[in-house]
Amino acid sequence: MQGCTRCKLSAKRRQVVMGDGPVPSDVMIIGEAPGETEDKVGKPFQGRAGNLLRAALRDVGIDPDKVYITNTVKCRPPGNKTPGKTEMEACRSWLIKEFIEVEPKVIAVLGAAASSALFPELSLTEARGRKDLVVPAAPNARVVVCYHPAACLHNPGLRGAFYNDIRKLAEVLGLVDPAEGRHYRVVDTNELRNRYAWADSPPVVAIDTETDGPQLVCASACWREGEAYSAPYRDVLDGVLLNGLAERAQKIVLHNAPFDVPVLAAYDVAVPWEKVEDTAVMAYVLRKPIALKTLGESELGMHVTRLDELTNNGKIPVSQVPADQLGYYNAQDADLTLRLFHHLGRQLEAEPKLQQVYRHIDLPFVPIIAEMEQTGIQIDVEYLREFEAEVLKEQKKLAELIKPYGINPNSHAQVARVLYEELKLPVKGRTPQGKPSADKDALNAIKFEHELPALIVTYRHVAKLKSTYVDGILEALRPDGRIYVRWNNTRVESGRVSSSDPLNAQTLPNPDKDPLGGKIRRAIRARPGYKILKADYSQIELRIMAAAANIVKMKRLLLEEKDVHSYTAAMMFLDALFEEIVEEILAQVTKPMRRQAKIFNFGLAYGMTEHGLADNLSEFVPGRPPVVVRPKEAAVLRDRYLAVYPELRDYMNAMRVKAQKLGYVETLFGRRIYLPEILSESSAKRAAAVRTATNTPIQGTAADIIKIAMGYIWKAKRENLDAPFILQVHDEMVMEVREDHVDRVVALIEEIAPNVVDLGVPTPIEVKVGDTWQ
Repeated sequence: MQGCTRCKLSAKRRQVVMGDGPVPSDVMIIGEAPGETEDKVGKPFQGRAGNLLRAALRDVGIDPDKVYITNTVKCRPPGNKTPGKTEMEACRSWLIKEFIEVEPKVIAVLGAAASSALFPELSLTEARGRKDLVVPAAPNARVVVCYHPAACLHNPGLRGAFYNDIRKLAEVLGLVDPAEGRHYRVVDTNELRNRYAWADSPPVVAIDTETDGPQLVCASACWREGEAYSAPYRDVLDGVLLNGLAERAQKIVLHNAPFDVPVLAAYDVAVPWEKVEDTAVMAYVLRKPIALKTLGESELGMHVTRLDELTNNGKIPVSQVPADQLGYYNAQDADLTLRLFHHLGRQLEAEPKLQQVYRHIDLPFVPIIAEMEQTGIQIDVEYLREFEAEVLKEQKKLAELIKPYGINPNSHAQVARVLYEELKLPVKGRTPQGKPSADKDALNAIKFEHELPALIVTYRHVAKLKSTYVDGILEALRPDGRIYVRWNNTRVESGRVSSSDPLNAQTLPNPDKDPLGGKIRRAIRARPGYKILKADYSQIELRIMAAAANIVKMKRLLLEEKDVHSYTAAMMFLDALFEEIVEEILAQVTKPMRRQAKIFNFGLAYGMTEHGLADNLSEFVPGRPPVVVRPKEAAVLRDRYLAVYPELRDYMNAMRVKAQKLGYVETLFGRRIYLPEILSESSAKRAAAVRTATNTPIQGTAADIIKIAMGYIWKAKRENLDAPFILQVHDEMVMEVREDHVDRVVALIEEIAPNVVDLGVPTPIEVKVGDTWQ
């Protein structure tokens, strides 16, 4: 084995590091590859990660000396880089031999690399918690996929999840009882009501629902950890069951309340939003896994039945699962939800800033998510068809311009052949197979070398307008003329809201940047008797950047309501001193100067790289000579911009240092954005993490401000104004307002939105009302 030369790792290793431990052994642990210490010592897991692993094993009653420990790759990759498929494949036969000789009862697979080596079709997140994984060379062993202990060293927030992963090994070996202290029952309405009465109306009740499509199958309640009850939907229908709980409890805990509350409302069970707590949102704020079962396993070490086990991975409808099995499953979820509420609540109490984010930003936004999902969006089909015709006309025009090259613009192979073989254009990107790429990034990188790359990018974009937006909207249209978008409050790390299925509203083209694509917004129309109201914070990221970095000149311009972009251009390109800028100097600022200054004002707030800045500063208009700005030129302009606003450079450096020290940065409201790659050995990953450290707090603060404003507006208008929110896109909120309520809603927004936060500069909002969104 020590003479192995199957892969290039053999050239720089000190020695081959084989597995270590008794053979056979009940427990086999598989890591990624040896590190520097292991390469010296000749045994796996000898450094800090190994110490953490052995401590976790002892904590759950497993003797580390009786465990066989190995790695998927037996030689140290240079710089401790993640081994590639070639290296893993070279060591596969050694690993198979170890499986056969060790004869383990349980196999712990540590980290993404080891997991992908054994289960390449699954991500680490997908593999963790699975009970059906099998290693062919050890078919009788239970496989437990875990976080790698090294991940806990980079991100301490994963330590609890890692320890609970290791606890699963003890459960498989019978050292820990996973179901200890749990009592679940399927009951009828009367029994559940009586049990609640006996419990003397406890203040906190967790509720969970099980549905088959829109149909409620059963609902459960839990007010004491380890004791939960489920009732079939027939007993829910009389309204007594859960309405009584909702009325008497002080808090109603759900996991993903935007789903459960409307489901219950459809069965006349009213859950007051002011009583709702949401454990999914709590987990999101704390940067924990969101999925209920995964969260329970990682935080509580509580292993529960998964729905896929009852439905045979979705092959059996939920309504056809035996009532006793589904009821037990339903009750366990309510119990798990209550336990998590207490567990995560204690963690939030220990973090006052995060508690504020949960209480005052994300939790108040939960009913807005439900409102947007339930209200839907009215579509003007007639206009959409007109837009489709315009798109097809533009697509045909572009196809004629591409036709002389004899290629199908959607064929990457044909495009690559013409660009790189016939036109001899430089290759700026490659496919995973190593071939010259013809994707959007590669084409944008050479769009100033020749007209064809830009034509193809534009053609594909126009084609997407039809396939994604026109066709996608028409396919999703309900009989009532509306589409119903799924919104998510717990997905984007910066705090922004996301949407999907059937439409990602965040990707709808902006008319300012895409005049043709932006016309799609006109298809969103108010129903009869209503108006579309849109409220947009003006330059909110710029204002946050000025406040966060304390950019004195920029703050003064914003306070005095000056044209920030023109003043910036005068200082950048005319070398004007701030105090000496007068109208005569501003008159010398050309449109291209102001445009470039605007790109820098917003571009650095968005975290643009030199390449991103160069791409935005350059201009390509078919039929006109291109304006080309190279990355090196963009870097020079960036330095000139930072000389105008030196506080911004100081702020960026401070954020980088903070991220390196703490492993995270924060928004102005205390929301955390973790940056595990900030200390990566990869320079590219470190650079990306540094960009995130400087721009995400700005973008995240903008998201926080908009959420707070919408929360206040929702609370103020919910009783007396018919004005549901239907969209939230970046810095803009969109409502469908009854015509006779428009004036009051406008006044409400103009009173609340500009006063949500005091940044030291104004935060004005622009409100527009019309029949369509655009």
